[in-house]
Amino acid sequence: MSSASKVSPEHVTQIYPASAFRVTAGANLGDAIEDMESLCLGDTYRLSRTAHLLDLTFSTPTAGQPPHITQSSRYGAPGQHLAILALLRFMSSGGAEAEALLIKLEAGPQGQEDLCILPLRGLSPGMTGSLIGIDRAGGSIPHQNISMLGFARGTRISRADGALAQVEDLQIGDLLLTRDNGAQPLRYVHRRTVPASGAETPVVIPPQRLGNPREIVLAHHQRLFFYQQGTDRLADVSEVLVRAGGLVGHHGANRRKGGYVEYFALVLDEHEILYAEGVPCESVELSPHAKERLPDDMANQLPDFTHLPHIAQEAGDDALRALTQALLAGDSVARERP
Repeated sequence: MSSASKVSPEHVTQIYPASAFRVTAGANLGDAIEDMESLCLGDTYRLSRTAHLLDLTFSTPTAGQPPHITQSSRYGAPGQHLAILALLRFMSSGGAEAEALLIKLEAGPQGQEDLCILPLRGLSPGMTGSLIGIDRAGGSIPHQNISMLGFARGTRISRADGALAQVEDLQIGDLLLTRDNGAQPLRYVHRRTVPASGAETPVVIPPQRLGNPREIVLAHHQRLFFYQQGTDRLADVSEVLVRAGGLVGHHGANRRKGGYVEYFALVLDEHEILYAEGVPCESVELSPHAKERLPDDMANQLPDFTHLPHIAQEAGDDALRALTQALLAGDSVARERP
């Protein structure tokens, strides 16, 4: 692989265009979300049934500089700055709550502006809900949405003694096997049951694709770890993190829609590489940016936890396209075993 394929410090999140949300009842009947002033509490919004999540790739913020869209992004224009305008809260007629961030793509090189919605929980195509909260917000764009991480029920995690335990059976304090730091205790489990649709649709990797004896079922944003040997590699480091959703469509990896799915996200003392069905995967990374958007239960239980990110880099879109051809086909990417 050429040096042009190497990844830069960037992150990938997923958004819906704000135009995919329209008012079906209320003061702004028929209108899409166009700006903060157009939002009206009590209006009922509907996310189009044909709405698709789009990858938004942005740079890592630096001191005094806001994040901006990078060349590999599938949404927006390179150079556009990103800013969070508000946290929006919705409630369906059945009482289910949903949350999303309203993000402004500020004027880029061509002078254009745009709005998009970054789902935090409960949003899926066809969802209808009344707007019950508009909380003006700032802070950092979450590149790791903890509410959308996790291993599905039944996934087996390697303990420190080599035994495999189903993720739902793990207990706080259990020693888990990590790639870099040996046996490490489990500190917290974030557990949730959600409809298997939209951003919460699980990703299924069939048996043997990554050396896994059984299929692996993961949340879309759960990242897997790959080690690249030699000098002809994608990143400046040997270690690369790949979102499970980025593997869909390659060598049998697919999404499984319908019904409900139960996810378990695992927190250790540090951001570690664990083994799920024998495949290296990350634990939760409690970075300062991620902690700004923690679910209440996690924020209350983990007030003093702050992780440095693992040295592995996240693969951007260009690198991901090249990497998937190798890692699922068995070329030049080491599959480390516990």
